[in-house]
Amino acid sequence: MVLVFSNQGMGNLVNSIVILLAMGIFGETKLDLTQEGSRKVLFAMYFIGAAVCLVMVVYRFTFLEESEMFEQQKQKKSEAASTSRPFTKYIYLYWPRQFVASVAWVANDFAFYGNKLQQSRFIDFLYPDATPYVKMQWTVLNR
Repeated sequence: MVLVFSNQGMGNLVNSIVILLAMGIFGETKLDLTQEGSRKVLFAMYFIGAAVCLVMVVYRFTFLEESEMFEQQKQKKSEAASTSRPFTKYIYLYWPRQFVASVAWVANDFAFYGNKLQQSRFIDFLYPDATPYVKMQWTVLNR
């Protein structure tokens, strides 16, 4: 679970780096961004993200096989579902884990997204004359 949610932060970092590189490649390092250059930067960002997703989907459906342990767990779950009250049993056994996971998720979202929502305002306040390219560099460092 930790690895899954840590990928959000890594995705934000990699996306910021891709935007920064695209801005440098397409010459969007001046104070004012051009409409054509901004369009190219956005296209490059979405194209790279879509390409990575496509590669992962192709890999998943062509090379990855289900493990024996997964098949055994699936069989156990189907057997457990045939019992009379599996839901209440699972709630009784796992409620502390569910509670802690929920509280940790809320706390992480509050800290992570709360800080990142106002990040551009802080950078504008600290560096009012910076170009969008320099602001993006500070954004990458802040990730």
